[in-house]
Amino acid sequence: MAHQISELPSQILETKQSHNAGPLAAASSGPLSSKQRRPLFIIVSVFAVTVAIAVRWYGLAEHSLWIDEGYSVWLSRFSPRGIWRLVQADTSPPVYYWFLHFWTRLFGTSEVSLRGMSAFFATLSIPLFMLVAKRVLQDKALLLVLWLYAFCVFQVHYAKDARFYSLLSFCSIASLYFLIVFLDRRSFLSFAGLVVALVAGLYIHNMMFFYLPGLALAWLLYPSTLSLGRRVRDGLLCGALVLLIYLPWLPVLAMQTKAVASSFWVPKPTLWRLVETLCSLSGLDFSYFYRMLSLPARDRWVFMLALVLPLVFCVVAAFWKVTAVGRRKAAALLCYALCPVLLAFFYSLLGSTSVFLERTFIASSAALLLLLACSVTHQTGVRKRLSGALAIMVLLGSAISLIGFFKYYQTEDWRGMTEYLIGLPQQKRLIVSATMVGQVLFDYYSARDRKMHPPESSSAKFGLEEPMVSRPKSYSDQAVLASLQQAVESGNFEEIDVIPSHAPPQLGLLLQKYLMENCGSLTERTFNDVTAVRCISPRGSF
Repeated sequence: MAHQISELPSQILETKQSHNAGPLAAASSGPLSSKQRRPLFIIVSVFAVTVAIAVRWYGLAEHSLWIDEGYSVWLSRFSPRGIWRLVQADTSPPVYYWFLHFWTRLFGTSEVSLRGMSAFFATLSIPLFMLVAKRVLQDKALLLVLWLYAFCVFQVHYAKDARFYSLLSFCSIASLYFLIVFLDRRSFLSFAGLVVALVAGLYIHNMMFFYLPGLALAWLLYPSTLSLGRRVRDGLLCGALVLLIYLPWLPVLAMQTKAVASSFWVPKPTLWRLVETLCSLSGLDFSYFYRMLSLPARDRWVFMLALVLPLVFCVVAAFWKVTAVGRRKAAALLCYALCPVLLAFFYSLLGSTSVFLERTFIASSAALLLLLACSVTHQTGVRKRLSGALAIMVLLGSAISLIGFFKYYQTEDWRGMTEYLIGLPQQKRLIVSATMVGQVLFDYYSARDRKMHPPESSSAKFGLEEPMVSRPKSYSDQAVLASLQQAVESGNFEEIDVIPSHAPPQLGLLLQKYLMENCGSLTERTFNDVTAVRCISPRGSF
């Protein structure tokens, strides 16, 4: 205390000298004032938002639709009532497909349009994420987290995917925002917004159930003037309203859960996969990072540790020697981000069926990025500078990962496979797809090709007015083989082209055996995990 008092005269003298020297000298002799920093902060923030929007919209039509996007195309063609009925055989609720149904009525079904809805909600998520960040972080950390969110390859990837993940992320960020607003100042609008965001998330994807325990913990941990009793009562009311609105879907959820428990394709997770998932959610994708730097296999562990350790340090720094308010904010974010991932991990590890699918945890990504920036907000002195330096390392790794994504990302090339089939020499042929969605994607791209060429050109190309397509009512092994048998016995075809991609393993083996026994010549061509099999008749016609 005495030391601080002794310094006061010199501080007063320095203040007078800087005042007498005029504003120009004051600006050049010390750090920028808050008024001087504000325009720079706004400029950098606007630039970050612009970059975030640009990378989410860039190249929407660069890659072919993949198999799950084909399912979105197929289901969105039905009425809302039809979607409600048909989606019951799937593993997700109907809201995304309702949105896509009306979206395609307005904007069409091109690749840009189909993926544009995801990019649109990803764009809406940016200002919403900024609102959450402003309530949790300070200016410097706010800039950092904006760039982390802009470069997060996980967010960018699914902003370009005609699936429900971007909409799910938007609803998740909205629920986090309304939770914080309600705890800051209790109001009807924030409470209603929280209920709507939670109900929407549950009707978008069943995995949102794994977020409810983390959200409940965040509700109790986030700093607020509300008493614990008041929070519990409000939380119970919120949960009751959400459950009431969700009741119509509960019987379907039970059926879908039973179907998933009996058979689901997701492999059981490992500890290494858990680490990779958390890093990907934080913006660090090892696969793209390694390819960008051309790292040999022996050095990858070193770089992996170099990337993981800054993440761990930033999380620890968000709790270590910080104020109680800062610690509670970090704890709320940590619970919301990690609870669903860990719950799904242990459920998949210990249960009979795995549900640990990385992309379903996109709602955790925004909370993890906010948590990383908390260390910069709540630390002081040397620890603050060290946290900032490590967070910038994470940002640099995210930027490298994002560049790698744009350079190396590939998806199933149904577009290329369809162009290959319709460009084959003219002859009578039957095209058979082993899966309904494969049929949808072939129809999607072949119809687009017919629009680009005159009808007579298309007719000559196929040898018929258009290629005949097998549409068995049941896509069981026996149904597909029966379709092939019928084609063989008809004697009308010189060639049969089979698209076995994504067929069940047993069906794939049966198809392979059947074609080998009945084809004069058999050739395969693969287009990024999509295979086309040409079967030529040994006698000129089957």
